Amino acid sequence: MKLNLLGDLFALFLFTLIGSVSPLPGADPLLDLLGTFALFAVLWLIAGFALKAFDPRRRLAGYFGRVIAAWVIAGFAGLIARLLLSGSAFTDVFSLVMIWSEGLVNLLMWRIAYRALAALLASRLRTVTLIGLAAGAAAALAISALRIGVSAQYGAAIYTPETVPDRPAALVLGAGLWFDGTPSTVLRNRVAMAVDLYHAGKVDRLIMSGDGRAPEGDEPAAMRQIALEAGVPDSAILLDPLGVRTYESCARAQSVYGETAITLVTQNFHLLRSLFICDSLGLDAVGVAPVEERTELRALVGWEVREIGATALAWWDVRFAAR
Repeated sequence: MKLNLLGDLFALFLFTLIGSVSPLPGADPLLDLLGTFALFAVLWLIAGFALKAFDPRRRLAGYFGRVIAAWVIAGFAGLIARLLLSGSAFTDVFSLVMIWSEGLVNLLMWRIAYRALAALLASRLRTVTLIGLAAGAAAALAISALRIGVSAQYGAAIYTPETVPDRPAALVLGAGLWFDGTPSTVLRNRVAMAVDLYHAGKVDRLIMSGDGRAPEGDEPAAMRQIALEAGVPDSAILLDPLGVRTYESCARAQSVYGETAITLVTQNFHLLRSLFICDSLGLDAVGVAPVEERTELRALVGWEVREIGATALAWWDVRFAAR
């Protein structure tokens, strides 16, 4: 029961963290986050105990039905309470439906895992299960430690546009196109920063690296068009249509385009891994992140979580796959 409740509260905290409601105008973000979490947590516990949604021994259908009912009741009670207290709520109906649906799915996934874990610990597989849990925890700690180590080692190689050292080329890493083939906002920001570096004389040429065969369209060609419209001559633009992963983009900048020193242009969360890859390849690299408008906390958390696993994959690439 205690593990069940702790898991629920952790899932609820993550749900609150990644964008359940819009913050109060002018409020301290941390206090607003903690206040919102406390409000939802109290309502969730009240609804959960009232509907007996914390007992995993109940029949499966009834068990999950009670969980869903408690989530809906607590969620909308929380929204109404927050509206009455502060006037802050969702930015639009679509966000409400998508975010709360995702939160419910995550909670149900945790409950399914908990139910399965409880069954395994009560069976003859208890010892094997405990060993597996310990191994999983150790692997998660090792991967997280790797990300922290990369951040500590390469954070100093990230510069502002004004202080970045001159390099012969900027390697602009792809970020995907929308379904209609237009560049994503993240991609536009990366290209815009590279263009600024070119006009400031910080780099002599731009390497647009991305997926040239994506279903949505030719990503490097779209990047090139943005740069051309911003006044970069075509002679200063190189296209790498096979840069489908960060490792390939960095490796090909060195092996195919002959670069020995580059400026990486991508978001901060991505720069650390990219710098690690370049250093492992023997490519002298510094990084610059684009200037962006306010990014939702929800997106930042998702990117950072993704980078933990991606950094581990990058370590595997440079240590084993490249040999």
